Amino acid sequence: MRFGVRALGAVSLLSFAALAGACGSDGSSSSGDPGNDAGGGGGGNNDSGSGGGPADAGPVASGLLGVWQISGKDSRGAYDGQLELRQDGANATVIRIVHYTSITVEDARTLWTAWTGTAKQTQAGYSAGVSLLKADFVRSRGGLTRAEADKTPLSVMGDIRLSANGTASATWKGSDADATDTLTARKDSGPAPIFAIDRTRTPVNTAPTGAAKTSTDALFKSYRDLPAVMPYTNDPDFKAGVGYVLVDKTDFDFYQAHPKALRVVNKVVDAPALGETLARATAFGQKLVDKAAYYDSEVPSKLIDSTGSINDDLTNGVLNPTGDGSLWTASYVASQVYRYLVTNDAVALANIEKSTDAIEILMEITPDQTTFARTVRPATGAATGSWHAGVGAFAAYDWLEGGNNDMFKGLFYGPLMAYIAMCDPELPGKSAFCARIRTNAKHMVKDLTLAQNTMDANHLMSVWLSAYVNNDSGDLTSALTSWTALQSSIEQANFQQREYMTGDWSGTHLTFAQFIAMHWLATKKPIPTVNADTSVRKGFDKMKADFSPFRMGLWSVVFSKLASASAPVDVDNARWRLREMPSPRSMLDVDHRVSASFVMAPYPSLPWKNDWTTTDRTEGLFGYPLFETPLDVYAWRSGPFDYRQNTSASEFPGADYLHAYWLGRYTGLFTATE
Repeated sequence: MRFGVRALGAVSLLSFAALAGACGSDGSSSSGDPGNDAGGGGGGNNDSGSGGGPADAGPVASGLLGVWQISGKDSRGAYDGQLELRQDGANATVIRIVHYTSITVEDARTLWTAWTGTAKQTQAGYSAGVSLLKADFVRSRGGLTRAEADKTPLSVMGDIRLSANGTASATWKGSDADATDTLTARKDSGPAPIFAIDRTRTPVNTAPTGAAKTSTDALFKSYRDLPAVMPYTNDPDFKAGVGYVLVDKTDFDFYQAHPKALRVVNKVVDAPALGETLARATAFGQKLVDKAAYYDSEVPSKLIDSTGSINDDLTNGVLNPTGDGSLWTASYVASQVYRYLVTNDAVALANIEKSTDAIEILMEITPDQTTFARTVRPATGAATGSWHAGVGAFAAYDWLEGGNNDMFKGLFYGPLMAYIAMCDPELPGKSAFCARIRTNAKHMVKDLTLAQNTMDANHLMSVWLSAYVNNDSGDLTSALTSWTALQSSIEQANFQQREYMTGDWSGTHLTFAQFIAMHWLATKKPIPTVNADTSVRKGFDKMKADFSPFRMGLWSVVFSKLASASAPVDVDNARWRLREMPSPRSMLDVDHRVSASFVMAPYPSLPWKNDWTTTDRTEGLFGYPLFETPLDVYAWRSGPFDYRQNTSASEFPGADYLHAYWLGRYTGLFTATE
């Protein structure tokens, strides 16, 4: 049977599990991260003590503790801001926040910096040390390319002392970080520091030990001997075999209050660092509803062509079709259906109709009607290779051959959702549109090779869809036969597995499309004698048990609202995943290997394919926030451990954001104002 998972290669998931032992998340969370956040953990311990000095602190030291207003001028220009010295016992921290008053950066944003570091008492006051990160996750930007030497942070030393008139000064030395601050208007520190880094890492699996570790070490020896992997094999985190997801909420409140600012945290200020900070700012500086409004405008105006198909990207003014057009176009249609069901927006309705047309064409344009196209594009007059020119009524199109199991999910998910919105009940003037869906639903059942095996989920989905839209009792009987054969697999989700920190990530999205479609069909066209939705919810629960730790965004919405029991962690994951997504998408040359903190994963992705010596199957050990992740055409099909891709020249669609956001709005997870 074909559900979300692909056909397995030489090493199957089950044999891998037998060799290695499947492990789940231990659910714990530890502070710290593999290096700085887009601001870094480079230095301070972010002490949140009361700010009072130790019993033996001298009058000079005690007089410097607290929060000061600062002003000054450095090579960038004049600034104001705050400086805080906090001490709790033997530990002292310094926090310096600067707002440049005379310059702007990027798209006319005000420039801020935030430093956190350590401080030590001297006879004259305090000496302070701050470590500013150079290389974080952008490899090249603005003519500057990170080099190996950039893995060493810039050390900045500070001398903080009282002046005779009751003011104070802080002198900083460190390359282009040289500055002298005038400190005035001291006040006592509050319960919390004026700035803190909020970045945590949570393990997604337990470490293999004993025989399991011996097995994985042997199984993946040739992977670990690869030149790309070998430099990391002595790292303690690599040896432990535990993957982590990182959650970074640093400066969320700041950007909500200052959406047109950039605050570079614990980094040298240069073009790559500004790009990294801009990604965070465009993610955190808007409400969820505002980002949805942006993508609801951008996708149809820029990334969907005249056929209604979604494209991979827009590069140098040229749309590049995606070979996965059936699935991504269907996901976009679904987003607009959820939008329409929430808002009754006529624009959403028009989007549904246009892009559903593109999906219907996939089944109509191929000369061999047992097959279907992966996507279509406007006719180029130069269709070559796997592209073919449409003929007759389809002369305005080129079509891409190779409709397969993955793209089949788009054939039923998109039209199903469109039918729910426009044909149940039928809207005025949509009779031809609805009739076309009914005709092609029957065509799936009768003709498409991928829908003929009664033991296959594609057959179940096609006959169930046809039973719904055509009110066909024969198809409903066929759906019952397939359901009986597949019910246990659906409830156990045993076709979609994870091993340690690995999984078939794009397969999880295929599983989503099937399960959410079955959830709808169980409501719209129940199968006699069975409670299909109860079984589907059991499948949701199994997916939740296996994949919740990976912060999967779209699935997190399901885990929060459609699984049996909502958990706060899944609500948090869904909300923060969408908060993390920049709007517009970042156009950056991302490569986390430029950072000294990067560690390669000790396991290849898709290990059951057993092809890591001929195909790049590397992943990072850490799952980064989305504003640090290379985002391309559809985030939810990618694993959380992607670590590199150059998207600096391309604009990608935000249909993935819209899919998760509007499903969240429809299920009541997100409010209209957040």
